[in-house]
Amino acid sequence: MLPLNVRYKVRTRVVDFWPPMLEDFATLASPADGSGENSDEDTDMIDLSSSETWIWDFFLLLEDIKPSRRSSAPAQQWVHVGHRNAEYLLCMAENATE
Repeated sequence: MLPLNVRYKVRTRVVDFWPPMLEDFATLASPADGSGENSDEDTDMIDLSSSETWIWDFFLLLEDIKPSRRSSAPAQQWVHVGHRNAEYLLCMAENATE
C-alpha cells in the first residue's frame, strides 16, 4: 500500500521567483474572489484596510543545495506559494493589520 501522507525534509535555496517584481507577490482581490471559487488555501485574505483585500500568490524556483553528482547541475523545481502557505513561510500573524 502506498502512503498517502508523506513528508520530506529538504535543504534548498531560492534561485528565482515569479512575478519578477516583489510588489506583485500580493494582488488586490476582486469581489469575485470571495465567491468560493478559490481553494481553501486562498480563502484567508490579508485585510490591509476596510476596503482593500490582498491575496498572496507567487512562485519560487527552488534548487537542491547539494547536487546528486559532482558533474551534474543541482535539481530545480518551481513551487507555487498560495496565500496560507505564504503567510506561514513569511511568519505572518493571522491578522496582518494589527
